[in-house]
Amino acid sequence: MNVLIVCAAGMSSSALAQRFRDEIRKEGLNIKVGTCGVSQYRQHLSQADLVFIAPQVSWLQKELNEKKLMCLVIDEKAYGEMNADVLMDMALHPDDYIPKEKKEPWYKGIAVRFAQRRSVIAITDGFSSLMPVSLVGSILSLCNTLPIPYLNTLISSGIVGEYLSIGINMTMGMLSLYLSIFIAMSYSEQTGISKEGLVLSCMVDFIAISGISPLEALQTGFFDGRGMLCATAITLVTCHLYGWTESMIGTKKSGYITSNIIDSFYSLIPVSICMFLTVAVSTVFYSCFHVQIAQYINDSIVDAIGMYAGNNAFTMLGLNVLSTLFWF
Repeated sequence: MNVLIVCAAGMSSSALAQRFRDEIRKEGLNIKVGTCGVSQYRQHLSQADLVFIAPQVSWLQKELNEKKLMCLVIDEKAYGEMNADVLMDMALHPDDYIPKEKKEPWYKGIAVRFAQRRSVIAITDGFSSLMPVSLVGSILSLCNTLPIPYLNTLISSGIVGEYLSIGINMTMGMLSLYLSIFIAMSYSEQTGISKEGLVLSCMVDFIAISGISPLEALQTGFFDGRGMLCATAITLVTCHLYGWTESMIGTKKSGYITSNIIDSFYSLIPVSICMFLTVAVSTVFYSCFHVQIAQYINDSIVDAIGMYAGNNAFTMLGLNVLSTLFWF
């Protein structure tokens, strides 16, 4: 067997080759070792059965593999320590050092394309931006429900308790509304859509979907964590509708009016269209089923949980916890 060791200039490979020859002589094997630099390796390829490449010239491996030559890259640690035992093992068992080709799963391409979609990126950014709000709200909730009865009574009965309640309502009580804002902001940054108009449109549409309470006030029951999926869905629909509407009407720049005023004026059209469609759908749905869309979906999922859970109390409890956390 003829082994060729290739390094950058040929000097370091000569020292390693000498140790390799000494090891071969001890074992009494019929292996011939030659060395060369990068500039001369083509002259010796025809005589080599196995080629060892120094780590600093590992880029040669691709070229040699194309020529159907057995080529192995020497490990950096073994090369630095001039370890001839590793080279001996590589020469006797070369198949063990050939990197195995990893077959990519069939779903990887689909997953990559799915992850690169603007909607998915916007959802990811939205939930990531929501984490500080959730953290602050959780801390305020813990402060408002201390396990020490004396402190808990002292806090809840004073002005501190009132401020804590306001903070909790403005954080944990409005998670879905914040999520809608963050998703709209991320989608706007990716597409170049007017951020102010898109955020306003998504907020109004989500509030309209939530409906009005019997007391003729805004229905805020789904502004918290229960309305996250509803906020995600209506925000994505609004983003696509807003972007399509804005591309249809276009914008014209003027030398006399600033771009901010022009963008604000033109954003009124897609905002009005999105608001009109959302209110129309909510009104028609309420007229047909006498219930708001958000409440209808929530009740449907709860009924489905009861149907599939059966009489299993643990399954029922687990599914109800999931429905409360994610609000399907």
